[in-house]
Amino acid sequence: MHSRLSGMITPTSRLRRAIAGLAAVGTLLAASVAHAGFLPLPANGSQVNDDLANGIDPNQDAGVSDVVGGAVTAGKTPVPWAPFEQKVAGGEQQIFVRAFKNGAWVTQGSPASLNIDPTQEAEAPSIDFAGTGRTVPWVAWYEPSAAAGWPTNIFASRFNIAANRWLPSGQGRGPLHLPSLNIHTVRTAENPSVAGGATIAGNDPVPWVTWEENDGVSDDSTTLRQIFVAKAVKQAVPGTACPVGTKPTGGVDVNGFCWQQVGIDRLNPSGPLPSESGDPTLNIDPTRSGVEPDIAFTGPNDTVAWVVWYEEDPTQIDGLRSNEMVFAAKIVADATADGGFRWVAVGNGTAGQTNVLDTSGAHGFGSCAESQDAEDACSLNAIARRDAENPRVAAGTLTPGGTTVPWVVWQEDLGLGDGKHAIFVSRLVGGDHFALFNGGQPVSNTANDATRPDITFSGNVPYISWQEEISGAQVTFVGHFEG
Repeated sequence: MHSRLSGMITPTSRLRRAIAGLAAVGTLLAASVAHAGFLPLPANGSQVNDDLANGIDPNQDAGVSDVVGGAVTAGKTPVPWAPFEQKVAGGEQQIFVRAFKNGAWVTQGSPASLNIDPTQEAEAPSIDFAGTGRTVPWVAWYEPSAAAGWPTNIFASRFNIAANRWLPSGQGRGPLHLPSLNIHTVRTAENPSVAGGATIAGNDPVPWVTWEENDGVSDDSTTLRQIFVAKAVKQAVPGTACPVGTKPTGGVDVNGFCWQQVGIDRLNPSGPLPSESGDPTLNIDPTRSGVEPDIAFTGPNDTVAWVVWYEEDPTQIDGLRSNEMVFAAKIVADATADGGFRWVAVGNGTAGQTNVLDTSGAHGFGSCAESQDAEDACSLNAIARRDAENPRVAAGTLTPGGTTVPWVVWQEDLGLGDGKHAIFVSRLVGGDHFALFNGGQPVSNTANDATRPDITFSGNVPYISWQEEISGAQVTFVGHFEG
């Protein structure tokens, strides 16, 4: 693993996909990468959030951001697209998107704000490209709706280049016909991650979104986060009712798309109990919270969706763990499950196993929730009893022309009693289990507390970013593997 101090001291706000656009802008960075360094975009280092004409005041705070490389015209060179949180003059926080075109950052969309309601605080944007030729940017985020009486809900918009407009899309929910992705619009939902993918080789990719949402509780005053996934379904005739059986149930589509939840129904929405008519949570242990999910497509022709997340809080199932644990699951075709797919958990000890996230077993939550040994086998933790959190996933292969597999990074407690964490990397091996990379050793300096990892591939080279606390400052590192 080769790493280089980036020279950046960054704020302690949560980072998302810090280097995810690297593969797409490799030509812009090629000279600097050869010398193990990075150049700013633009070269003069001016900030991205600067466009007063479109309500982006460079003197106001910017927050969580994401970045991806893409082009809205097939065959054109991909450029970075970056959504970000931005405080505005009235004190609200809105989501904006800017793309790096012709040497400058250009605001996309008019009006520029993606908010459903510009008076509300929108957070945690995530971006990827889908559609014909992967030419349509989609952004997911969360915000509340005071008008509808909803807590924070998940929303997603796609960019219409011809109209220069962001179009919030999905089945209309509630009396205001808002296109929420939530399983339940009256439950708090946060932290979406979006990936464009197709489960059939050659089909146009559609956006898949994963997020965390309160569920398995009597009402929203109790926090118990579950991991959910929904995929977009393009309507043959926009402005019509979603197909019969679409879940969650809604009205006529908004802007030509519906959202279909994915997985086996397994959780009673009113309490942390198994239910075959409940909601399709991915949690290994639905009696505690699943948080901070991420999603990617890998496998042959990148047709297999993978989701990673971590679980926290005390378990309510005798024998299972209560420390923070990282998990991963993939889709497997299942005509009886919501969206036509079930989720199968894959971990360090699952070689030769099939661990379906369903209502089987003594505890009613599938084989991974049967015992501590089973739960450990389904986790990615380097050491199961130590806290592990903030996983990120990327599709990649070290072999030119090889089939991509999921690569996962996360931070894990070193168990020294001083609260220090290290960054670990793992990847799928043999199609049915994960194995630690880098000889099982952390990629970060274990003398420092390392946090907020991320991963992407440039060609067949994985690049990882993370932060280390050095002399009281958070310093960003970027490293890559060679040989």
